[in-house]
Amino acid sequence: MRLLGEPVVDIALMLDHAKRELETRSDAAVESSLTQHAYSFSREGTAVSLATEWPLARAELTWFELQQLTDQAKAEAFRLITTAHPELRDNAWLRDTVGAPSTA
Repeated sequence: MRLLGEPVVDIALMLDHAKRELETRSDAAVESSLTQHAYSFSREGTAVSLATEWPLARAELTWFELQQLTDQAKAEAFRLITTAHPELRDNAWLRDTVGAPSTA
């Protein structure tokens, strides 16, 4: 599934929000801030479904894959932002929101 036109920070934060919702619920819906496209997630055990209305698409992944994808998106968002703006590497809000990549 390709989510064209969405900023990586939007994707990272949407994935993180959906993952947190799916920890206690069987479904979650998120919307991008730039395009207002809706993304629906549902979880049954370790299986997760992601559906989008635009582009019309559906993806199946495991809970573990969603966790990995979320971590990778957040790390990539942090990398892109701090590459363009190195002074933000120590920004507390950015670290708390997107999160710094692990050093392990």
